[in-house]
Amino acid sequence: MTSQIKKILSTLPKLPGVYLFKDPSGTVLYVGKAKQLKSRVSSYFQKSASLENSKKQMVTQISDIKTIVTDSEFEALLLEANLIKKYRPQYNVIFKDDKSHLFIKIEYADDYPKISTTRKITDSKSQYFGPFTDGKAVKQTLGLLRKMFPYRDCPVKIVDGKVSKGPKNRACLKYHISLCLGPCIGAVSTQEYNAIIEKCMLFLSGKSTDVMALLNKEMTEASLLKDYEKAAIRRDQIRSIKKILAEQKVVSSKNSNEDYISVYRGKELVVSLMLVRCGKLIGQENFIVNAPIDSTLPEILSSFVVSYYSKTHTFPKTIIAEDTLTFPFSYIKTLLEKRNISPKTIHKLTFFVAKRGKKKKMLALGEKNARLFLSKISHAKKDLTLTLHDLKSALALPTVPIRMECFDISNIQGTNPTASMVVFIDGHAKKSEYRRFRIKSVIGPDDTGMLYETLSRRFAKTYKEKKWPEPDLIVIDGGKGQLNAALRALKKYDVDLPIISLAKREEEIFMPGRKLPLIFSKKSEGLRLLQQLRDEAHRFAVAYHRNLRSTNSHVSILDTVPGIGPARKKQLIKHFGDIRKIEKAPLIELEKILPKKQAHALEEKIKENSYKKKK
Repeated sequence: MTSQIKKILSTLPKLPGVYLFKDPSGTVLYVGKAKQLKSRVSSYFQKSASLENSKKQMVTQISDIKTIVTDSEFEALLLEANLIKKYRPQYNVIFKDDKSHLFIKIEYADDYPKISTTRKITDSKSQYFGPFTDGKAVKQTLGLLRKMFPYRDCPVKIVDGKVSKGPKNRACLKYHISLCLGPCIGAVSTQEYNAIIEKCMLFLSGKSTDVMALLNKEMTEASLLKDYEKAAIRRDQIRSIKKILAEQKVVSSKNSNEDYISVYRGKELVVSLMLVRCGKLIGQENFIVNAPIDSTLPEILSSFVVSYYSKTHTFPKTIIAEDTLTFPFSYIKTLLEKRNISPKTIHKLTFFVAKRGKKKKMLALGEKNARLFLSKISHAKKDLTLTLHDLKSALALPTVPIRMECFDISNIQGTNPTASMVVFIDGHAKKSEYRRFRIKSVIGPDDTGMLYETLSRRFAKTYKEKKWPEPDLIVIDGGKGQLNAALRALKKYDVDLPIISLAKREEEIFMPGRKLPLIFSKKSEGLRLLQQLRDEAHRFAVAYHRNLRSTNSHVSILDTVPGIGPARKKQLIKHFGDIRKIEKAPLIELEKILPKKQAHALEEKIKENSYKKKK
């Protein structure tokens, strides 16, 4: 602990508020809230503090602490949530909703609404369901929904019955395999399509019985009109929903809409949220709560309620928990009013503490789910911890490789050369810290030269600009040549960090000062982790390279059309937002920016280029 930190700790107030840990560059590492700032912040620096590896690493990076005093714990909760969303600190878990949690989005901007997933709530015209922590489960749900009610998820813009952006008169594969009704080619009316979206909305809201009633009505009407094909489709949809309903747990004979919040205390705090709609359990989510392990139950519940209900767009009539909040529930209603949530929804929303009966049993079920979830991830963490310690031993590293960085180069004969840097922390991908490099100084196919430039630029960020943290292990995708190029770059900044290269063919590991490569057992978990890191760097580099190649190929089309100079290129890019979208634009849109002659010439060039690609 530095003298500056000791000085800060001695002056901390014994009041509620929010604290921000910062590194030497001023970057916010962590945001937390406390009922009493002095005791909470000081606890991080006590020798007896039981912190996980990542938090221990965080403490070593802290060079400054900022505190903001609030009037109440509720205000501290709100401020904490807002500051985490603003700064996106590396060591925070909860509240970073736009990265960690998914929403299902029904977008009503077009005549034919589309359904997709998103991590950000961007507009008030769309309807959102979530947040969800299990991306795989969301994908499966939407896949099932789409089989019953074929909806569109494409980026095509359809306004006033016309395709304003995207391909015309040509349906995609999903139309041909009955996963879309083809609104882009006029194969379905807006009335019929919107009826399908209404059923999707009801289904996602948990109102499956309402959907069944609509389908039964439509099946009967179709039969009376002797439209047996439509009647058969409705029959199959009814069967699919009945199968889903049979698998759902019936919680209440009443059509109750309730959220059950349970808490399990293990090595970490886990909150289980069970969603009951129309008396049936329709979903269960687990959240790891970023709060002190010794927090009281009301403190944990309060933190979660503020976090979750400040972003969700679907509300029950009753929120049920096993203890009270640290503030009046009316505060939550005030928060929802500021979010412009329907007054009717807010008025109906209540908070109930369950002490006995069926509701108490439901909370116990939620706690059991949370315990099983924590057990599962604890086993995974334990395995990863062992793997990281094995790597430390096998590679003779000075410390456990908590932060690993891997670099890869992607180019085709030196064209559009790019490099990637991916970061794993505690054995997990940390995508917010991935970086891309566009090679500037190397001409032609020279992978080692490109690696030298990439590593030089990366470590300038640590030692020259004081921005990026040091890795515990550097991994290079390649062999001895690539390793030597990387070592030259490290020498430039007098960097002495553990570094290896991993060659693909035989999975040989090259290390500085070692003549022969190190070869791990094919069953080694350490090797698998290194392979995962290397493959992720390769994927990330190739994706960026393809993007640049695609962009440059589109730019060359503009360069070949007489009369389109730098000014008109700029206008086209500004209007369409993305160069790649220019070739998808219809002639009428091109004529809004270009004179007719140039617009027609550009359209011909785009067609010619498309024909060449097909050949």
